[in-house]
Amino acid sequence: MDSHIDNYKRVITSTLNVIEKSIDDFIHLLSDKEKITYEISYDSEDNIKEIINKLNNLREYIQKFSIKYPLAKEKYSLKKILNSKKSTWVIYLEEIKSFNIEKKYSIKIPPTSDYDKDLNSIIKFIKSI
Repeated sequence: MDSHIDNYKRVITSTLNVIEKSIDDFIHLLSDKEKITYEISYDSEDNIKEIINKLNNLREYIQKFSIKYPLAKEKYSLKKILNSKKSTWVIYLEEIKSFNIEKKYSIKIPPTSDYDKDLNSIIKFIKSI
């Protein structure tokens, strides 16, 4: 097969993949699952069911497009995805340790002996996943 055509399909698949993941994230955002560190405020005119329905319709359009222009699914290793996410989560948590906040932002964390210890517990748990 012509590598130019393969490259063309890879570009299209990658772009559609990013859109599909974004749709999935948005549908999850609208789910009833309780959020721990944030909440979503809705305007009175927001119709969540209608938005989710339209997002699912968009997924169908992408699916039909992928079939019409035979695009292969990108394949991901669950282990690699999880390890990547874990690394990112640990980096984020390391950044909010008291020493780093004070050093980077000149902000002092109110003194509590458990703050960094608790962060380390979360980090340790992440590494065990």
